[in-house]
Amino acid sequence: MDTQASGITSKAIEIFVNDKKVLFDTNTATGAQIKAKAEVPSNYSLYLRSRGSNEPIGDAEEVELKEGEHFFTRPPSNVS
Repeated sequence: MDTQASGITSKAIEIFVNDKKVLFDTNTATGAQIKAKAEVPSNYSLYLRSRGSNEPIGDAEEVELKEGEHFFTRPPSNVS
């Protein structure tokens, strides 16, 4: 089986969500999958922490996971 083509890695990829370590055995995941694995409420917004700005990640958006990446979440806004 070609593990690269299937997205499965031989070594778990360690990312952080709200400073909590989360392990993935695939190199891609959707925003919803990341939140679920990190036990974050599904109605929260997910962001990739990056230098200079923070990138919002939609629930259906698939991202390539990189070792040591940091994500954070925010609760839904009550502002209309």
